[in-house]
Amino acid sequence: MKKITFLLFAFTILFGCKEPVVEEIKYTVEAICDSNGTVSPTKVEVVQGESATFTVSMNDNCYIYSILLGDNDLKSSLTNGRFTVSNVNSNLTVKVCIKKIPKEFVIRATSGPNGNISPNGEVVVKEGGSVDFFFNPVNIAFEFDSLKVNGKAVTPSLNSFSFYNVRENNSIDVSWKKDPIVWPLINIVWKMDSLFFENPDGTVWYSLVQNFTHSFYPDGKFVEMYDGRTI
Repeated sequence: MKKITFLLFAFTILFGCKEPVVEEIKYTVEAICDSNGTVSPTKVEVVQGESATFTVSMNDNCYIYSILLGDNDLKSSLTNGRFTVSNVNSNLTVKVCIKKIPKEFVIRATSGPNGNISPNGEVVVKEGGSVDFFFNPVNIAFEFDSLKVNGKAVTPSLNSFSFYNVRENNSIDVSWKKDPIVWPLINIVWKMDSLFFENPDGTVWYSLVQNFTHSFYPDGKFVEMYDGRTI
């Protein structure tokens, strides 16, 4: 018995008491990216609770749209093309979405005198985008005459025209003409205290009651006067 005890004591002194080895738990974080760029590394093994860092590279004329880890977007944490997945406690997949920067095209919108188009001027539209144009005469003395889109005559739907899925520069121009019914009435002389006529400068003047005049111009400007004074 004493011999056995001595042997156990000697074994303990020689080899000591070792704690059991605990194996580290590791997880895999995978990063995938679409065809507009790359992410590296594409897969990394991480000890539980630690972090994994990835680098994103984009093709020319592209931008990072999102970096999704489940429902969470990590794009706001992106610094110098790098992002980090922290406190890893399970196998994860990060999806990097990179999109092309849309091209921009110009639609030049113009209107002849006696009407207007909205929006007007050089209207910028992103590739694949759409835009609606509306046009109206300045007053009842004029009406729609013609619409040209990229130099070709087009019949509009009421007072509007729309461009869809824009892939190139375009132009739109609308013109106006005198209303065949209203304009002749403006240019006749009515008796019974009513006078209509067209001045050389294009002003249309009429008086419906004594000492009161109402003038309007081809550009839509109205001027009312009483006894020679603007009101």
